[in-house]
Amino acid sequence: MYSFTIEVSSTASLIIVIIIVVLAIIAIFITLPPYLLRINVDENTISVNAPLFPGIRISKEQVVGIAVVNLKEREDLKPTVRLFGIGLPGCLVGWFKLVNGSKAYLALGKSSSEVVVIRLRDGSLVMLAPKDISKFISVLRDLGWFKS
Repeated sequence: MYSFTIEVSSTASLIIVIIIVVLAIIAIFITLPPYLLRINVDENTISVNAPLFPGIRISKEQVVGIAVVNLKEREDLKPTVRLFGIGLPGCLVGWFKLVNGSKAYLALGKSSSEVVVIRLRDGSLVMLAPKDISKFISVLRDLGWFKS
């Protein structure tokens, strides 16, 4: 058996390379940022750093209250519409509209039934579910984020 190739022009080769590079960049933009998502807490601020996604920084003065909520029991706090962010199966990051009509910033992962809900003075919510939520709650308590 004999096999022959077809000569492809340099323009066609360049287009193929550009398409491959663009697809690789898109894949990186979609898959890598959720793994780089970080929630940082100190005595005065909580910040969510999400490369390529909208992050948020809140201060203690903005917080009205904090509660730990089970989303399976609170249908009113489930997201309905993504306003700005990303909503992949098992990863919600950014601003969303909730069933109850509130606007909320979410940073939720795959097993986010239990979440920390932070109510802000402007009426919006911040809902966070880090991997080690019990340690996160403990740190918030130790740093005085929960009001008595």
